[in-house]
Amino acid sequence: MRILRITLLYKTYIDYFYRKNPGLKKAPYQQQMDSFYYDHFSWGDGYKKAFESQGVDYADIYTNVGPLQRRWAREQGIDGASLQEIAVRQAERFSPEVLFFNHNDENLLRHIRETAPGIRLVLGYSGSAVVNDKILKSADVVISCAPEIVSLLRRQGQRAEQIHHAFNPDVLDRLGAGAIPQPREQDIIFIGQLIPQDQFHIRRIEILQKLCSSTNVMIYYPEGDSQARWNRALKTTIYHLVRGGQRIGIPDSFFNKIPKVRRIIGKSHAPRFPVMKKPVRGAIYGLDMFRTIQRSRITLNIHADSSPTHASNIRMFEIAGSGSCLLTDWKTNLNDLFADGRECVSFKTAAEAAEKADWLLTHPDECRRIAEAGQKRVLKDHTFVQRARQLLEIIQKSI
Repeated sequence: MRILRITLLYKTYIDYFYRKNPGLKKAPYQQQMDSFYYDHFSWGDGYKKAFESQGVDYADIYTNVGPLQRRWAREQGIDGASLQEIAVRQAERFSPEVLFFNHNDENLLRHIRETAPGIRLVLGYSGSAVVNDKILKSADVVISCAPEIVSLLRRQGQRAEQIHHAFNPDVLDRLGAGAIPQPREQDIIFIGQLIPQDQFHIRRIEILQKLCSSTNVMIYYPEGDSQARWNRALKTTIYHLVRGGQRIGIPDSFFNKIPKVRRIIGKSHAPRFPVMKKPVRGAIYGLDMFRTIQRSRITLNIHADSSPTHASNIRMFEIAGSGSCLLTDWKTNLNDLFADGRECVSFKTAAEAAEKADWLLTHPDECRRIAEAGQKRVLKDHTFVQRARQLLEIIQKSI
């Protein structure tokens, strides 16, 4: 069987990755791809290794990583192709039987189907928020980590299956033996996005803002570094300048000539950014993120607003798998994944989160035992090998 996954990487991660590896943009395609896999952002090479261990040919295409994709095109003697055209050519060369389309481009899906006639099954993917309904309706089966989304899609007549995220034990080897310092470098951290919009992170931001008043939590997020703070100040200034110009009669046609300003004209309010009461740090990704988690006694997990009832995000498994004590928001199915109080610690309010964080920090032996038990649970039940087996069962029933 041949499985091809088409996906995107965060632009902030792509920039971060190449800044960390400045000479890699000119490296051969396979060297770049292996480096992305090794860094293990998101799923990394977790599924690839798991599927290949079960005799499945598997590949990923990161369609929006320009240096990587253009290098592949040059090596194939393809000049002047767009990133979409390159992805189509790659799919045609790989000739998959199963297309795992974790992407939002309807035209790309159509072109791949036209040029890779051997495709027998198209899998769609949705996290806890549906991004592109049309894409999902084009799939034969939709995979989601979120039980809420699976239930919603099934009510709409779409075939959908739930598979949880996972942890790759190889990450621990990549961090190196003895990588956990004693004592650990930080007491409590949070790593993730903070988007103040409906269905994203309004509750997460509220909890973190309250925790900043009562704990020494360190927050890492994309808008946290100095350059990002400058950019958001600039965006807010531009918004108010545009609004002032419109009030004195400057036509929208004038602003439309300026690409970055054009996007602001239609907004009904100034750009919104969370304000934290304590210093924050910029985003960290891949092995840098895992290393930071591993060196923290406690790591917070707070689900997006689009996951109101069920635990389903990837960070739970990354935190526990890395060996930090998982302090997570309570959900109805949490005990199906981790034994609350033994393999993780849960909270329902910001006050409860602060109270339990304080208890864990003042009971370091118990905090360590919970972290160790959580890691053992992940390595036993929540690896990509288990998830790949689940996915293969779904594929075999669907083809």
